[in-house]
Amino acid sequence: MNDIPREKLREILNRHGRQVCEDARLCQALLTDYCGEHRGQNYLLVSVVRERLAMELAAFPREGKELADLTALLNRLAKRLETNLMVATPAARWALESWAEALELVQPGGVVWDDSAPAVAAGLIANPANPPRPPLTGPPRPPAMMQRPPAAAPEPGFIPNVAAAAQQRLATGRIPNVAAGAGAMAPGRVAASPYRGASGPLVLPGGAIPAVVPPSPRAQQMPPSPPAGGVMGPGGTILRQTGPLPMPPAALGGVGGIGIAQGGAPQVVNMRPAGDYDLIVSKSGLGDFDTIEAAVNAALPGNIIMVQAGVYNESLLIRRNVTLLADLSSGQVILNSDGSCLDVQADVSITGFTMQAYTDAVATPASLVRVQRGRAMLLGCSMGGPCSAAVEVFGGASATLDTCTIFKSSGCGLLLRPDGAAQVEGCRIQRTSESAVMVEPRGRITINRSVLEKCGHSGIQAEADAIVVANECEITGHNRACVFLKSTGSADFDACQIGGGQAFGVHVSGAAVSLDNCIVSECKQAGISLNSGARLDATSTQVLDNKEEGIVAVGRSTIGLVKCQVQRQVLYGMYVTEASVLELVACMISHNTGAGIGVNGTSRLELQDTVVQENKGGGIVLTNESTMAMRDSAVIRNVGTGLLVSSRSKAAAERCRFTEGEGEGIFVDDEGWLTGVSCRISGHTRHGVAGRAASLTLSIVEITGNAGCGIYLAGRTTLQAERCPIRENLGIGVKADWGAGGALRQCDILNNGAGNIEKPYFSSLRIEE
Repeated sequence: MNDIPREKLREILNRHGRQVCEDARLCQALLTDYCGEHRGQNYLLVSVVRERLAMELAAFPREGKELADLTALLNRLAKRLETNLMVATPAARWALESWAEALELVQPGGVVWDDSAPAVAAGLIANPANPPRPPLTGPPRPPAMMQRPPAAAPEPGFIPNVAAAAQQRLATGRIPNVAAGAGAMAPGRVAASPYRGASGPLVLPGGAIPAVVPPSPRAQQMPPSPPAGGVMGPGGTILRQTGPLPMPPAALGGVGGIGIAQGGAPQVVNMRPAGDYDLIVSKSGLGDFDTIEAAVNAALPGNIIMVQAGVYNESLLIRRNVTLLADLSSGQVILNSDGSCLDVQADVSITGFTMQAYTDAVATPASLVRVQRGRAMLLGCSMGGPCSAAVEVFGGASATLDTCTIFKSSGCGLLLRPDGAAQVEGCRIQRTSESAVMVEPRGRITINRSVLEKCGHSGIQAEADAIVVANECEITGHNRACVFLKSTGSADFDACQIGGGQAFGVHVSGAAVSLDNCIVSECKQAGISLNSGARLDATSTQVLDNKEEGIVAVGRSTIGLVKCQVQRQVLYGMYVTEASVLELVACMISHNTGAGIGVNGTSRLELQDTVVQENKGGGIVLTNESTMAMRDSAVIRNVGTGLLVSSRSKAAAERCRFTEGEGEGIFVDDEGWLTGVSCRISGHTRHGVAGRAASLTLSIVEITGNAGCGIYLAGRTTLQAERCPIRENLGIGVKADWGAGGALRQCDILNNGAGNIEKPYFSSLRIEE
């Protein structure tokens, strides 16, 4: 691999510090600025940060540790990178080695990977008590087994062919004999191939062992591709990245061990064990086979099959572990079928193909890609047309889609059958007739940095016990709910943008959903809707500009929000009913056309450090036996009552502020109940506190500066007030009508504009000093 990204990584860490180890977005932005042409290797380096492996390396202590400790750490992290991202072993090792050098854990070139043992660190660790051992040395490598004309100097961005790079390495380096054990050296070994002539194991920078396969006589007759960055193909063929299908950086490795490189020379990234076979499919007759099916049937497990440009009307059944690689140097590789294009029953990697159904006459269209067993990796592929699903994954199988496009599928974009699994990375799924992603019971899917938009049903639809994880995605513009979850499933969304559709942004029925740093906005109905015992947990999320409520919950559902904003809804900011629960911590509920928060039907509301302000339908409304506990919060400048407690509802407020509203600060009626402790109620255009057929208990509550009365008690209202300053209200300080009663104890009732106390002669309201 090219060492420029590795050098730039060291420069980035020196200039920007180790915060780069913790922030994948920062790392990606800096690498793009410094060496954006090396997308594949940049992707690997950023993946180390995203998987939090860079933080583990940065935390490695430089004192008191043996060389073997770093060896074990590098080996363990490399395996994690391989497993989590399906990256080939040499690519994972290169990425970890680059970070170890950049963090100055080893000297440049000081890591040697040995396949017969765990990773061996041969560089200097910053610990003088444990000096490193020197790298392995041995006799010079024997001369090349085949003589080829010297290759011309590559142009910028051009990847030289595999054989030429191998010749150069043969002339200058050593060949380790893997079968003989660690460190053993042997002359070059030649393995015969019925399709290619010979191949031999070579050592490349970083310790990789590529398969060097010279082209067949027919392959030599093909015209060379024009110079450009691209994918290293089998037999020294150079694949150029052109057209609308970009090669994905995640193709570094993957199933089958394909590698991608961009720019610089020499670069050899076709890293496979020696002795594999390579096949070429060409419509021109210059390849090994004219059809992909014939090549697949002739391939051995682990083979890489390169397919030249053309239209192939085939339906492929793949039952062995192979890699299909599209040669995009001369055009697209299109796979047409009147049924399934691919039926996968093994570990298969597909790169750069366009797959489509060429007829819509089939009564029940099949899926374009069916993954029945094994693992399928689709890299840089495009799919669409009449089909029940672009990609269908059955139970026990898994699929990875990287940098793929699914467009105008007549069914779903990605369909996971019960117990199926998938990972989607950097893909775009749009304008499908059904949901972009459909996850059936117990299915599992992770979606990263992808766009799901303008589909006929939902962006993501998940059934019973399904698990969905989405990071940095756009899920927008769908005809139904952008996200629809139901029946005890669960979903986690991080840094996603959801909304802009014809229905709900997120609709959850009986399932659990978590939103972190998300935006849910501009939905024709509520931004988030929960029912049937659903649960929502959201942190640092914004719910904005929806045509109905921002968040609505019914049927014993539960909502927990931390540091969230719910703003500019056409109806309520938030509304819960039917014994649901709403818990808010450090949230902002503001500028909604209806009330900020509505609580109804025996539901419960808890607020902590939350602000409810400038809502046009009032601040908080409690009705029908609901309850509220409010602490250290503020209700400010609402049009209407700041807090309305009605119909046998109960509210408790502690250390809260109710200020500057256009209406009463607090109004309790119809057998409602209020307890206030250490609060301030001021600046309202009507009464500070009003009650009608209610029960009020106030302790150390300051009521001042209201345009009406400080406290107004209508019939059958009971007030118990203790140590409450009631001052400087424009109306009467305390006014009680017939039937009102209670007691004011040690209250300062002073300087009110229309008098301090007004009550009927026979009132039961007592004033105690």
